[in-house]
Amino acid sequence: MGFSYRKSLKAGPIRVTASKSGISYSAGVKGARVTKRADGRVQTTVSAPGTGMRYTTSSGRPAGRQAGRTAVRQAPPNGGPYTVLGEHYAWAGEPARFKGFAFRRVTLYPDRVEIRRLVARTVIPARDIVEVRAGAPSLSTHAYLWFVVPGELHGYTSGRHVIMFNALRPGHRRTWRRLVEALGQR
Repeated sequence: MGFSYRKSLKAGPIRVTASKSGISYSAGVKGARVTKRADGRVQTTVSAPGTGMRYTTSSGRPAGRQAGRTAVRQAPPNGGPYTVLGEHYAWAGEPARFKGFAFRRVTLYPDRVEIRRLVARTVIPARDIVEVRAGAPSLSTHAYLWFVVPGELHGYTSGRHVIMFNALRPGHRRTWRRLVEALGQR
């Protein structure tokens, strides 16, 4: 059983909900509601109060992995050049842990990737990873590894799926290089 969190605030017809997956917004009255979900979809619900009948439509997210694959080719987190390590995430070895920058650690499993921060953890199922990108360190930018998922339609939006490596620390650069080589040797 994993950790979960959910908190809702309501002001009149508007409700804001914060959860482990993100923030969603909802507005409406009894019988009709429009919701902007944390995964980027917009959901519209129309119901007949007291009858138990309702009609729900959802839009805004690409249908399947193929649509997401063409939409994610945007700018990397540090604005510099990057290398696509793979169109699909592939790790066949034993679980491997790599330390990143600012108390972050990434663990590779055959079926998932876990990114741990000081107080939070992000688990990305392997089937959801559309692309694995690596940005090399330079004098002005940190190195990074980005596990791109279909919901990130407009490029880098948050640090949830990215692990950074300090370009000024030789140990971090070596760790980044080992990680990139390990993922590149499918």
